[in-house]
Amino acid sequence: MNPALLTIAILLINQTPLLNESFTGTTFPPPGWDTLRSDTTMGDWYRYYYTGPSGPDSYQARVRVYSYLDTLRTGWTSLKTFNINLNDASGQESLFFWYRFSQDTGNLGPDDTMYIDISNDDYTWMNLLKIGQGADTNVWTTARIPLIDYDTYDNARIRFHYEDQPNGYLGSFNCNFWLDSVQVKNYDTIPETIVLNELLVKPETFDHNSNNNFQDSDEEYVEIYNKTENQVSVGGYSIVDAAGNDTLTIPMGYTIPDSGFLLLYASGEFLIADRNGITTVTGNWLGSWTTLDDDTDTLYLLDALNNELDEKAYTSTDVFPDCAVARIPDGNFNWMGNALATPGQTNGDQYVWPLAYAFQDLDSNYVPDNIGTAVTITGLITAPPGVFSNSEAYLQDYTGGVCLYGDFPVALDYGDSITAAGIVDQYRGKNEITSFTYSLIMQNATIPEPIDVNGHIMNTELYEGSLVRIKVGYFSGLLLEGNEEYYAWDTLNAQFTVWIDSYTDIPGSIAPTDTFTLTGIKGQYTTATPPDNGYQLMPRSVTDFSHLYTPTIIEIGEVQKPGPDSVTSKYVDSIVTVEGVITGPNYVFTTGNPSFYIQDNTGGINIYNVDGDTLFNRWIDSVGARVQITGTVTEYRGLTEIANGYGSFIAIDTVPSARQILPNWLLTEGMESFLVEMTGVVASTPYQTGDGFNFDFLNGDAGIAVRFTTASGINPATVVTNTRRHLTGIVGQYDPEAPYNTGYQLLLRFPQDIAEPGYDTVSSAPLLELVTTKTFLPAAGEQAQIKINSPYDYRLELDIHDMSGRMVRRLYSGAGGPNVIYWDGKDDLARPCKIGIYLMNLKAINSDGKSSFVRSLIVIGSQ
Repeated sequence: MNPALLTIAILLINQTPLLNESFTGTTFPPPGWDTLRSDTTMGDWYRYYYTGPSGPDSYQARVRVYSYLDTLRTGWTSLKTFNINLNDASGQESLFFWYRFSQDTGNLGPDDTMYIDISNDDYTWMNLLKIGQGADTNVWTTARIPLIDYDTYDNARIRFHYEDQPNGYLGSFNCNFWLDSVQVKNYDTIPETIVLNELLVKPETFDHNSNNNFQDSDEEYVEIYNKTENQVSVGGYSIVDAAGNDTLTIPMGYTIPDSGFLLLYASGEFLIADRNGITTVTGNWLGSWTTLDDDTDTLYLLDALNNELDEKAYTSTDVFPDCAVARIPDGNFNWMGNALATPGQTNGDQYVWPLAYAFQDLDSNYVPDNIGTAVTITGLITAPPGVFSNSEAYLQDYTGGVCLYGDFPVALDYGDSITAAGIVDQYRGKNEITSFTYSLIMQNATIPEPIDVNGHIMNTELYEGSLVRIKVGYFSGLLLEGNEEYYAWDTLNAQFTVWIDSYTDIPGSIAPTDTFTLTGIKGQYTTATPPDNGYQLMPRSVTDFSHLYTPTIIEIGEVQKPGPDSVTSKYVDSIVTVEGVITGPNYVFTTGNPSFYIQDNTGGINIYNVDGDTLFNRWIDSVGARVQITGTVTEYRGLTEIANGYGSFIAIDTVPSARQILPNWLLTEGMESFLVEMTGVVASTPYQTGDGFNFDFLNGDAGIAVRFTTASGINPATVVTNTRRHLTGIVGQYDPEAPYNTGYQLLLRFPQDIAEPGYDTVSSAPLLELVTTKTFLPAAGEQAQIKINSPYDYRLELDIHDMSGRMVRRLYSGAGGPNVIYWDGKDDLARPCKIGIYLMNLKAINSDGKSSFVRSLIVIGSQ
């Protein structure tokens, strides 16, 4: 027997695991193991015998991680191994185990997590892997976790730690976590030598050596790897193939650095790269190319004295188009076919699937053949998390692209190179990798050039998940809105679909009206069976358009300027962009489509049926929110509106001061949509009309029509005839007939808009007052009304804190003076806060910069 092979065999036999537990013993937990739990509501781990489809054997460790009888359960339960000495063990150790959840879909809560941790003192734990809702699986899955970062641990313990959070109503079945075949073992390497490392046998599509030649006689390559810790001279080394009996020879004078690569192309080129894949030397080999037969061949690596150093035989079952036959990891025993081609670079620590192979569809049913398979992939980020949503990113290698869907604990950006391990999946026809973990390899790599396509290709499966580019001849939209589909036609009049995502910075832009180039990710969303339609181009930002029309912000007073009829805005039917502060919140005035009022220094205007991003939709109920609106100027019953557009939230700002309407003044066109105030006498009892109430008011001798909606919270019984009141509101208009020069009315917003004269005076010291009762019920639609006040030269900040002191919501940040703030019981991420006691904290900063505080309690109650 060859002495080198004998050494290898001995090394393989001597791979003794440091931990090898399959739970086949009757004692549980196994000797030295522990199972703990936070309280009696949580279950302990236990040994379980299962005769159905299972992992390595029929015995597993199991824990019930969700009980349908206790949806509000909170706690943890852990299973910990005995102590392991990683420091004394030779080689690199890894943790292996099988796992699965037994559950129905959705029976694992969104905040429930299984943590796999390691500790050297049984106190401080480092996380190795998290398995949460996004990793739900009822299929046995294997995990392999390198422990090289913990090689100095001499008292290591590994724990499987489940944390349960309240789930609400999920379903009627229990959910269990199963664990089997837990191992910690090391792998000794093969003898240090120069070895064949990677072969590209059947190139078809990709130009690896960047010379615009895609032929076998140019793109085929052989890669050699230096396993030693020193540079090795390879001058005179040769490679011979059995099928062609051809020989290529490396010229004299060349060396491979430690852990470096020598790459030889069929084109005659060779290059030498260091361990980081950086090319250090280029040249040409001698002799004839060792033809890599597509079906069967054997390659021999010979040293300068013609001694055989290595050989690799392969058959047609190892060969896939554009995929390599490679050792994984570099220089290891394990050869893999259909591996990701990495000429002159590391093959990684585990098999990496080319995306085109991972998502191949040989039976043409539009569903990946490998669906449900665990794969490892690598590539460049073409759309990082946050472009389309915080839960998805797009990755591309030289064979294709795919969506990664799940959690991204490590920040990613355009051009980041990563390796990810996850499950081949599909959602609404879109190919995805789910339940994944990933690691960042490098940053700021060059993003692949977009693939040029046409409208016909856009309507096929080809290039799904990849970055593509198309020339657009006609686009169906003008003002681009978020989460909207648009139709487009290429220059040959082939129609396709474009999706504008609300997460991008595109909504609010104006599409080109001429021919332009559009780049984006080719996505898919369909409910069809088979999923053979719904393809869409998804631009990532405004820069994916070769050009856009950027709207210019104009003053609201300019929009309100009348045209020739002296009443209707001269901008009617035009698209405009304005910016202003909300004075009339959406919840008061909407009856279906959003409707609210904004104001800048020049005027006010109604905003109707305008959509926006998440922040915009959250803040349109907040007086003092500054927003930017792009939409079409329309007139409704004489009221000028900006409608059917897109809005974005900018910041919390100071609410404009109400304009004083002097005694005997009537409301006029020039006051439309302004925030105003007046003092006078209630002249009639409120009467109901539509969704609100109307009454008459005397401003001196001038009769004013006043209206408030039921959503304003104003009790009509409190509006008493012949009482003197101070009114604050927005000047609206409702005139059903041309020429639309009547029907002006004062629109009240809140109960405090009807006040005793002098109610809105400036206080001499900071004031915090809860207008409503201390306890309110957000679940019943109630909002807390909070009155704040201070001298005008103060700056105020009103925050809500929970009882742990954590700030959950900033309600106001702006100038001093009287103001009424509303809280809907949600935090800064628009999530409902839990029932309980909260602290209102008003911070007042005077003109000298000195801060003072006023605090009060508020309670979120239950029905």
